[in-house]
Amino acid sequence: DLLEEKNGGEAKIVGLVDFKTSKVKGRDDYDNIKGSVADQLQLYALGVKYSLSKDPQYADAHIVSHAEWPKELEKAGLSERIPIDISISAREEARSKVARAVQGIRKGIPESSFERTGVGLVYCKRCDFRYFCKGALENKSASSSSVEKDRIEEVSNIMEDVCAGKKTK
Repeated sequence: DLLEEKNGGEAKIVGLVDFKTSKVKGRDDYDNIKGSVADQLQLYALGVKYSLSKDPQYADAHIVSHAEWPKELEKAGLSERIPIDISISAREEARSKVARAVQGIRKGIPESSFERTGVGLVYCKRCDFRYFCKGALENKSASSSSVEKDRIEEVSNIMEDVCAGKKTK
């Protein structure tokens, strides 16, 4: 979302920031966001290096929310700006994951077989495709949850965030 350049003496320090609009209720939410954005920022770091000839020195995910930051995270020294490892080894691991995914896709296309990696995991509940993905729908029918129940929960969370935003103003 953002390529920052800071003057660090004689050289410019380049960093990456990805903004995430999310409500963080506790450590699990924090860790899920950090885990999900790590590959993304590591790949962005590779892209900046090769397309702009700049070597990012840091990367952060910045959580944007009207909700109050959880006290437990504040006490643990964690803030809305989450540092992400973009070391050379982390970038290479992200590149390897992409290479494996592309190889899997190339193999899966002629065989029409793809592993459903999100089904039954936390990904389905947050995925933008959950309302029409065959795997997510099958997972829903096997569980006690329903699409309508998820929509009601989602609207409730949005309203809670909106109300929290009004209180902070």
